Amino acid sequence: CRARAERLGLAPFLDGYFGDGDKAARLAEALKKENLAPHQALMIGDAPSDMEAARSQGVLGVGLALEPA
Repeated sequence: CRARAERLGLAPFLDGYFGDGDKAARLAEALKKENLAPHQALMIGDAPSDMEAARSQGVLGVGLALEPA
């Protein structure tokens, strides 16, 4: 995750990285740790599960297409 963000030039804008596992739980944990309300966060992901995790926490999810359609 971090290497891909660096390669795409996104790393300076990101505070957290999530790989496999319960992304919704990790996102909830990050919001709590950073003392952020859902409207203060943004989740960038490349899979439907990323968008589902964002939606479940009330966070705006942005899909990133990494491969040509």
